Amino acid sequence: MRFGPAPTGEEDAVLSVLLTGAPGSALAAAQFRAFAQENQYTLEHLWGAYEAGRCVIAALVVPSPGRTGMLFLSPQRRAGRAGQAAELVRRLLNSLDPRKLTLVQALLDPSQSHEAQVVEQAGGRKLAQLIYMQRRSRRSEEALSLPHGMTLLTWREDRRSLFAQAIERSYEKTLDCPGLVGMRDVDDVIAGHMAAGEFDPDLWRVVSDGKRGLGVLLINGVPHRPAAELVYLGLAPKVRGIGLGRGLVTLALDSAARRGARQVILAVDEGNTPALALYRSLGFTHSARKLALIFALSASARSGGGLSTPSSGGASTGG
Repeated sequence: MRFGPAPTGEEDAVLSVLLTGAPGSALAAAQFRAFAQENQYTLEHLWGAYEAGRCVIAALVVPSPGRTGMLFLSPQRRAGRAGQAAELVRRLLNSLDPRKLTLVQALLDPSQSHEAQVVEQAGGRKLAQLIYMQRRSRRSEEALSLPHGMTLLTWREDRRSLFAQAIERSYEKTLDCPGLVGMRDVDDVIAGHMAAGEFDPDLWRVVSDGKRGLGVLLINGVPHRPAAELVYLGLAPKVRGIGLGRGLVTLALDSAARRGARQVILAVDEGNTPALALYRSLGFTHSARKLALIFALSASARSGGGLSTPSSGGASTGG
């Protein structure tokens, strides 16, 4: 079996294998190409495993801002090909430049047990079961109550350090994907959050005591949908357990409604039971579940600072 990038002129056949498991679906390939063009996804890292000159397994890594990438793998209907599929994933990841991509993640449905086996065999590490939640937005006339001496500020470039401080402090003793702590630089984390939907600086807030950032609420618009995404909510240990998280989520619902979004979506680590309880108490309901797995592509990725929960159409929430 030969492994390598999709040959010029044969990309659609490899895409068809990636999407359907077989090379003959020109329609699926064309639809994915249109989707990729609309979302500015590159197909530079589309690889295949070839048997007798025919693609039988395919994999794709799509880079995103913040030096992360998303791994897609063709349907694995035959467990007997797991070793070959894992070898394809390993070779594809080894071809990537770790200066441009430090972390690659895969998000799998619970039914994709064969795909999960392949990703783990290729060196991927289980990170978390993510629960995706949603509820209708709502306006609130109740002002956010902040601890004495603290203020709520919106994003400006000259406040980047406050947001960075708050994000990093929110990782202390976090229950939200703790396995990601220390895997990325905080500037990469911020870049990744900005790229998760439609960034609006007025919807990014930081709680500050005048010197330090102690909490963040990051909301983005969802393209082509009347919805908003709670991309990240995190609090430093100092301001946990005082009702601030509830106030910030209420603010998120209000901000989304005033923006014209009818729905707020998010994702949370199943192990983050306090956050789950908070969201459920505020009317969020379960909509989907995903298994998140990750690959660290370099020693610097494994030893550097920073964190960002993987998301795909949902949010990353912590604290």
